[in-house]
Amino acid sequence: MAYGVKYELDFSDVKGNQRSLQILKKNYVGDVNPIVGTANPVIIKYTNDDDFYNPIIGSSCIVNLKNTDTISYDEFINFDEREYKIRVNIGVEDEAADIDSPLWQVADTNWDATNYNWATGTIFQVYWEGFLVSDTFTEAIQSKPFDISLRAIDNLGTLDSFLIPDGRINTNADGTIKVAAGEQTLLDSAFYYIHKILAFTGLDFDIYIQNNIRKINPSTGSVETENNNLFQDILINEFALQENFSKLSSKKVLENILRITNSRIYQANASWYIVSNSNYYDTSISGALTTTVDSTGDSTEENQDNTVFNPQVTTLAIGTP
Repeated sequence: MAYGVKYELDFSDVKGNQRSLQILKKNYVGDVNPIVGTANPVIIKYTNDDDFYNPIIGSSCIVNLKNTDTISYDEFINFDEREYKIRVNIGVEDEAADIDSPLWQVADTNWDATNYNWATGTIFQVYWEGFLVSDTFTEAIQSKPFDISLRAIDNLGTLDSFLIPDGRINTNADGTIKVAAGEQTLLDSAFYYIHKILAFTGLDFDIYIQNNIRKINPSTGSVETENNNLFQDILINEFALQENFSKLSSKKVLENILRITNSRIYQANASWYIVSNSNYYDTSISGALTTTVDSTGDSTEENQDNTVFNPQVTTLAIGTP
């Protein structure tokens, strides 16, 4: 389903960095309407209950707007589930928008008549995205203008409403199911289930995985598949995801997969990040040590003041299986 931008608000954070808030509506096609925000128009929160090992870290976004004589938001009082999206964009420098502008190459440009802001060097990238929740609309009972608050979530917390998806069914090129012996299997990778479960959120994000564990071939002692991540190497029998012949919830299965790999999942930059908890510690004590040499040619490795530490972090981009 397609979402179109219906409302937009440009603002800046406390440090003056440019930000943008967009409210998108399902199947909307039309003009983008300006809205008025409060002093703190956007507040993004991550919920972890002070548990460092909590595997699922959901996030929410509070949107604070002003209802004026010319702008009202009655449509947000009652609406269908997943009808509206909230998208928060951050401004980043765009080097190509300055000196590389094609206007520099046009010799006959009438510069006095040209309305071009040479200082404009900002493009926007999606920072957070989620769905508006219909029962969180609040407004003050007073004359206009007054403040209203809306709340959006990334739907990680709603995964307990969905049963674990079925295992993969292998098909032929024409879409028919393969029926020959050995063409179907009860085993699927953990990443297959992670990908299918996250699809229930309705957010079509890329998945980034950071984990240093790899499957080693016992015969050669080398990594078996360089391009595989940990979850692609773990195989799960689909009947192991049942309890008393009833399917488990998607949230419980996702939690179990993340717990056995000591990992956590959260949204950042409009992507899903699955990070090993040990990576937070390991990257602070492993990396490259750069030492200096004194005037006598001796290494000053024992001198903490002259030691530069460069931790190394590798993030793997994983596509659709």
